[in-house]
Order: sequence, then C-alpha cells, then structure tokens
Amino acid sequence: MSARSQEETGKLNRRLVLGEILKNRAISRTEIATNLGLNAASISRITRDLIDADLIVEKELSEPDGRRGRRFVQLSPVAEGGYIIGVGINAFRQSVTLADLENNKIASWEATGMPVNDGPTFLRLCAKKAARLIQENVPDQSRFFGTGLAVAGHIDKNSKVLKSAPIMGWEKEVDVASVFSEHLSGPIALETPSAAINLAETTFGMASKFSKTITLHCSLVTGIGMTIKGEGGGGTLNSSSVLSDAPFTSSSHHSGLVQQFPTLEDALSGRSFVRKMLGDRAGLLKNDAEWGREIVALVDRANSGDQAISDTLMDLGAEYARYFSLLLSVLQPQLIILAGPLSESPKFVEGMRDQIRYQTPPRMGEVQVQATKMTHIGAARWLSIRENLIFRDINLSHLLAKGGT
Repeated sequence: MSARSQEETGKLNRRLVLGEILKNRAISRTEIATNLGLNAASISRITRDLIDADLIVEKELSEPDGRRGRRFVQLSPVAEGGYIIGVGINAFRQSVTLADLENNKIASWEATGMPVNDGPTFLRLCAKKAARLIQENVPDQSRFFGTGLAVAGHIDKNSKVLKSAPIMGWEKEVDVASVFSEHLSGPIALETPSAAINLAETTFGMASKFSKTITLHCSLVTGIGMTIKGEGGGGTLNSSSVLSDAPFTSSSHHSGLVQQFPTLEDALSGRSFVRKMLGDRAGLLKNDAEWGREIVALVDRANSGDQAISDTLMDLGAEYARYFSLLLSVLQPQLIILAGPLSESPKFVEGMRDQIRYQTPPRMGEVQVQATKMTHIGAARWLSIRENLIFRDINLSHLLAKGGT
C-alpha cells in the first residue's frame, strides 16, 4: 500500500470513528471496533488523536445494573469541541442557528417580519447573520466546521445551487455556496427540508436501524426525501424532491398534455386542505405565511376536538397513501416518516397508517409510519454535522497543533 493510500485510509477510518461517536453520543471502543470492523490498535490510535484534539472525551461508567466491580469507558462528543451553522428556510419560518457538536443551540437569528421576496438578498443577509453569530460566540474560529441549509425549493445539492423556491417567490437561480463563502469559511451542505429531516433521522434518530426510509414533508406543498442503503450494489442512495409541480393524474377523466392536469399542490397538499376547510375565504389569504399559519390553526382545532377537521385530515392522510402507493410498492420502504404541520395531526398520521396497512401486500412485510417533531431548522444543523464532520475530512493536525481547546 502506498503512503498516499495509507493516509487516505487513515482519514477515512478517522471519519468513520468520529461518525460512530457523533451518531451514538456514547459508545465504547469495543462497540466501535465491532461496528466498523477495525482492530483495537487502530481504534485506540484514532480515538487518542480525537481526544487530544478535544473533539471527544472519555466517560467512565459503571455496569448498567449498578453493581460494584468492573467499570467501562465510553466515548462521547465534546459539545464545545466544535460549532456549526444551520439555516432553515420555508414559508413558515426562516432562521439561522449556531449549535455545538451535540446540536445544542447556542444562538440564533429569526427573520420574523423581514421581507424575504428577493432570494439572493435574503440569503446574503442569512450569511451575514451567521457570520455575526460565529464572531460573537465561537472563541476559536478553527472550530467552526461548516454550514447546513434546508431550503424549501428545487436544488442542485452537488453544485450548491438553489434553482428556484416558488413557495418563497424566488424564481431566479442562486449560487448558495458563492453567497455564503463571501461571509463564512467552511464547507456548505444544501438540501430540501424533506431530505434534511430524512438524513437527520436516518443518521442520528428514529430511522438509524432501517435500510430503506422515505420522509414526506407535508406542508403547503409536499416534499419527499429517500434513503436507500444499497444491499446489492453497495453504498447509499439519498434523493429528494419538491413535488408541488407534479401532475395529479389519479382522475380517470383527465387525459392529454401534462399541463392540463391539476398539480399535486392543487389537489393533495396543505394548501388544498386549507381551501377545502375555508372555501371562498381562502382567497383572502395574502401570502404563503398566512396560508401556513392557517394550516397550523386548523390542525390545532382538530387536535382540540373539532370532528369535521379531524375527519378531513384523516381522509387526507389516506389519500396521500393511495397517491403514493405505486412509489411505495416499488421502493418498499421499511419506514415512512411524516414531517411538517399536517403530521402534527394524529388523525392525519392514522389515516395514512391505516391505508398503507390496507394496501400493502403481505410479501412486503409491515411498513411502519411514524411522525417526527424534527423541524427543518433542527435538521439543517444535523445536516451540517453529518456532511461537514462525518462525511468530510477535518483539519485535525491544526487542532492538535493548537493543543486542543
């Protein structure tokens, strides 16, 4: 093996070890070795470097049953060992937050009441606010590891370009990486809210033990995020999309050009739910923020006992399941995660869960449906930790040279 390949292998192993610690929050060296298939000497060497760089710490714990005797050591992240920025942007809320390695929020800036109709200008403002949060709260700038953005729109995550964000009124393409690099050092990760939540839950949360997961972000429009860990081909497929423009073709009397069909946003979304509940009064809603607040208010009323709204939400959840039935049959997910304001209705979740159970062939096994309280803002921070620490090399030699924190 060449010196270069040895160095690359060492960096990869270090990322994997750090990833195990960040994902599990507390894990022993033996468990890491078992999970990764690395020998004890490699684990010991890597963890010693991570400890010396003040990224992780040893915690001595007693046996789980509390008996006296042998004690064992677990490794955990040092929260203040590093910092990341998360930027979450959708029609409901736009926020910039600074967090530590355990995703504890340190400081934030909320855009409540700010004009957000110009995409490049607003994103530049977010970058400036992020830089200010770092300047005011991070004593060692070398411990800032990057930014994660979850933006409700059409994106090219590889080139870090936001193609458009119709729900925000942004039609122009924006080079997000260029905008943020004017004000911040460190790498950028860009995803839709559905994909960011999906990646957060599959890496750090409820879906970590599942190999095939779909997340539906059920809001004014519907977003979808998928994680399929390759059993045959190896690797992992992570994909996302905003489905607002998808044609709604379930009605048999519709035929012809795709432009003649109603869209999913028209027929099956939080927006269609508001139209159904408010009727003509929906025309009085002036912008997406007002539409968003109306969804939240209606779901709250349902959860407080309004039977008519509850029934409508249950029917809507079942309709979601029926519309996505072909996709679910092809992908055969083990878990469907529901996020967004509609998922805060137990009736909506129940409607989807019951319909999926009804239409799932026995050969596919049980498909679990669970709602998450993860927001696009929290997911943006997890996205930054995931992409900028676990899946990217960090300058450990620089941290070691400075003698840790």
